[in-house]
Amino acid sequence: MTILIVEDDKSQLDSLKCLLTEYQPQNIILCASSYTQGITYLSENDIDLFLLDVELDTSASSEDGIELARQIRKHPKHLYTPIIFLTSIPERILEALNQTHCYDYLLKPYDREALYRCLDQLNTPRKTEENYISFADTQGIHIRLKSSEVLYFSSAGHQIQIHTDSCTYTTCTTTLDAWAEKLGSPFLRCHRKYIINLDYANHYDKTNRFISIGNESIPIGRSYKNEFEERYTQK
Repeated sequence: MTILIVEDDKSQLDSLKCLLTEYQPQNIILCASSYTQGITYLSENDIDLFLLDVELDTSASSEDGIELARQIRKHPKHLYTPIIFLTSIPERILEALNQTHCYDYLLKPYDREALYRCLDQLNTPRKTEENYISFADTQGIHIRLKSSEVLYFSSAGHQIQIHTDSCTYTTCTTTLDAWAEKLGSPFLRCHRKYIINLDYANHYDKTNRFISIGNESIPIGRSYKNEFEERYTQK
């Protein structure tokens, strides 16, 4: 596992690196002391876990750990990558949780047992990503939905709309192609502009190639027709 620590206090950084190495010596630990250095590591490496200091000492007030987390979440491959925040100001944790969907947080000074307990939980097999869909909307707010709530995805220009029975969310953080690759059953690409949840598919108009999803009629693309019909008949 490759871990990136972004911490501007050298003594805290060294202490955390030592604890992580002690916990699992085979881990690759990358250390950054600034927002800018963290962005560089992000672009040049495949990171499996981020530990980010919330209060980075920087001349630019916006370049703190929370903003760095926002930049991380803009990368499609890091929509689900665990982020653990490091802070001595508990009041900022709520902000971090709401805006970046972090995995957990640690209060300074670091407690060995708290850190190891967090890592133990992280290494325990979980099914969260299989049952939930997470993304940032166009306002930068992180949304987490149950897969079973989603009726279908649609593409509109550079935006993706995620439709539920009660609401439609819009995101620009990833493409429909990327969603098609990461989504498993019961989702199915049925058109270059649509991915549907087969659990909600009914009343297939085979002549005109439309499937009803809720109150909507979704077109079935010619190149997707055979796979759709095979999957639809197996429901």
